[in-house]
Amino acid sequence: HSMVSVDGDVLELRSERTDSGWVSGGGSNFPVAQTYGRWEIRMRADVSDDISYHMLLWPQDEQWPPEIDFAESVDGHREEMSAFLHWKKSNGERDKHGVSIAGDFSDWHTVGVEWGPGIVRYLLDGKVWAEAHSDEMVPDVPMWLGMQAEGGSCERRVDWGLEPCSEDS
Repeated sequence: HSMVSVDGDVLELRSERTDSGWVSGGGSNFPVAQTYGRWEIRMRADVSDDISYHMLLWPQDEQWPPEIDFAESVDGHREEMSAFLHWKKSNGERDKHGVSIAGDFSDWHTVGVEWGPGIVRYLLDGKVWAEAHSDEMVPDVPMWLGMQAEGGSCERRVDWGLEPCSEDS
């Protein structure tokens, strides 16, 4: 069955483990892309160690990096949300910078991003909670909005050197 559904005005993204691996849902406004703007999403995430969420801007030309992750979490308790900028340094090496904020993200919140020349502002419930000022870090290429649920968070936590999921989750 589908990992993406709409009930009334609510878009639901799901992930589930199958015999052949994880099947996950996502959505985007591809191919509509723009350089700079403001995006906001009203969202919540069920408590789950295995499922992460990622709200992001992705480059139209599919050449990664750059990427602006403005709301993502591999925290199964949904007590923390992160935002990351991914970019390519002048020497060609990839780099990233992240920030996190505490909250109850199993409850409804409005998450968003404002992106302009040399600046990215991360929004939570209409207020700026962090920002980055940098001509090198902040992209200047057309990007489109992506929203995804993703299975396998426990494995990702290990890959990223974070505290592993508990045995009983």
